[in-house]
Amino acid sequence: MDDSIQDTDKGFGTGLRRQLERRRDSEDAVDETRETPPHVAAESVLAAINPADSNGSTSSDSEAFRAELASALARERDLRAAMAEQAAMLERELAGPQGLNLRASELDQRAAVLAAREDELASREQKLAERGDTLTEEQQRLAAAKSDIADAEARAAERERQMQSKFRELSSADRGRTEATTELAKQEAAIAQRERTIARAGEEIELREQEMLAKVEAREAALAVREAGLDDRDEELASRETEVLDKQRELAKVEGRMTAREEMIERREGELSELEERVRVAERSFETTVASFGQLDEQTAAQVARLEEREAELAARDAELNRQLATLRRVERDEGKAAELEDEQQAMRERERELAVREAELQSTEALFESQRERIERREKRLNSTEESLSDRIREMDEREAEVEAREARVEADLELREDKLERRELHVAELEERLGKKENQLADYVGQLQGQFDQRESDWSEKQLGRPLTEKV
Repeated sequence: MDDSIQDTDKGFGTGLRRQLERRRDSEDAVDETRETPPHVAAESVLAAINPADSNGSTSSDSEAFRAELASALARERDLRAAMAEQAAMLERELAGPQGLNLRASELDQRAAVLAAREDELASREQKLAERGDTLTEEQQRLAAAKSDIADAEARAAERERQMQSKFRELSSADRGRTEATTELAKQEAAIAQRERTIARAGEEIELREQEMLAKVEAREAALAVREAGLDDRDEELASRETEVLDKQRELAKVEGRMTAREEMIERREGELSELEERVRVAERSFETTVASFGQLDEQTAAQVARLEEREAELAARDAELNRQLATLRRVERDEGKAAELEDEQQAMRERERELAVREAELQSTEALFESQRERIERREKRLNSTEESLSDRIREMDEREAEVEAREARVEADLELREDKLERRELHVAELEERLGKKENQLADYVGQLQGQFDQRESDWSEKQLGRPLTEKV
């Protein structure tokens, strides 16, 4: 644009000459490009694409490419027509000498726009050529894909055979599953019947247990009442025993008093024996004194003899008196002791009789208590035996229930395992059926495509065969 403005500024002749030279250069370039025009190359690309389309390997990319190529060719034709019109207008306008500078600038602008459009068209043509190459590569890929599809069809046929065999196996497995379900239903019915029988047996056992418990509770209540009576009797016996023990303590106290009195009597007897011994010692000393005074005269001897006689008489009298007093005291003491002893013995006899009566009562009560204990022990043994038998029965029932529960658990586990296996098999069968459905759909689509291609080829072949004689006649 700057060069054109400078040329117009220099003068009309120089600018016109420059425009003519540029036009000649552009015409030479157009002649060079006309040797290999782009629309001819594009049409050749379209012609190369059309056989591929006739072969039935059309795709969305090729159709889009063809649409773009056709639109580009139409635009190119429009541009060429516009350029031709503009060139004619320029030639007509150049014939007149007026407005050449303005026209030259407009022509320069239009030439620049046309050059840009030509560059754009050249780049598009290059892209179209590249896309034509890619289309040829895609055709090759389609040919390879056809071979792969043929192999896939063979593999699909083999897989169909395998699937048919698997379907037969699955059908046999389904029959086995139905048989297994029937067997499981029978087993469940048998288990339900067993459960009902066990429930009835359990109810009967519960009723028996309730009856036995009621009997045991009644017996325990009676035993509790009897034990309460026995406790009362034991308390009475204990009180009686305490009374007997108290009386025994009183007797022991009386016996202690008697022994104390006897000890006092013995001490007094010892004292009397000591006095007698002293008198004897005094007599012996007196005799010794008398023997020492034997040399006295007869008067003194007579007096002494008389005195001795008197003393002897006095001593004898004293001794007799002492003996009499001792005997009297002893008799008095013996009489008092005898009376006391008789009273005490009578009391002791009465107490002994009372104790014998109480002992007899105690023995009778003890015998009754022992008999009652024996009866209670026998009843306890019976209760223990019944409890043991009940516990044995309960243990047997628990063992049976445990066995039934274990069997139920095993059956449930087997059922769950079988159900899991059946579910897995059903899932596997569903997956296989889904895969088969997909493959059948793919095969149907592929067969439809092949059928369409085959029909297209047959129609093309028939058209070609029918069209050749007509061309020959023409």
